[in-house]
Amino acid sequence: MAVLARLDLTVEEIDRLTPQLDRIVGYFERLAEVDVTSEGDAGASPSGMPLREDVSISAEDPGLSRLCADFRRGHVAVPRVVTREGPRG
Repeated sequence: MAVLARLDLTVEEIDRLTPQLDRIVGYFERLAEVDVTSEGDAGASPSGMPLREDVSISAEDPGLSRLCADFRRGHVAVPRVVTREGPRG
C-alpha cells in the first residue's frame, strides 16, 4: 500500500504504522456494516438538527474565483505536493 501511495517508509515506520493502519481499516469495515438503506428522515442529522440543503455553485460564479488563490479555466489550481519520485524525493 505504501508503494501505491508513493510513501518512502523506513522499517521502523512500517512497524509503527501497521497497527494504526489496521485499526483505520477496521473502522471502515465497521462503517460498511451500517444500514444506510433504511427509511428515515433524509434531512436530519444524528443530532436531530436539520441539515442544510446542498447548493451547487457554477464554475463561472465570480464569488468562487475570489475564494481561490489560483483559478484557471473554471478549475481551482493547487500546488503539486507529490512528484513521481515520491514525497521525499
